Amino acid sequence: MKLKLYSAKEISTSRPKATVHKSGKLGYNRDAIKDLQLKQGMGILLFGDEEHPSPLCLFMKIVTDTNPDSFKLVKGGQYYYASTKAFMD
Repeated sequence: MKLKLYSAKEISTSRPKATVHKSGKLGYNRDAIKDLQLKQGMGILLFGDEEHPSPLCLFMKIVTDTNPDSFKLVKGGQYYYASTKAFMD
């Protein structure tokens, strides 16, 4: 796997944000929805580094199919969120 850095300098015209709510939901604002092209029916997969475990290193992959391991994206008003409470606990 080769990771790509999304530089803040390159996307300075928008302000995409993902926020962990007290409820454990991982929410996305409008700019994140637009930049990541999020849609109903998508989900996210969360990964950690098995070789170098650290709570500071977390990877997220957005998936468009119905992967049984993914946290499903749900639309709430104008925003999307994934119920990641079990993971965040």
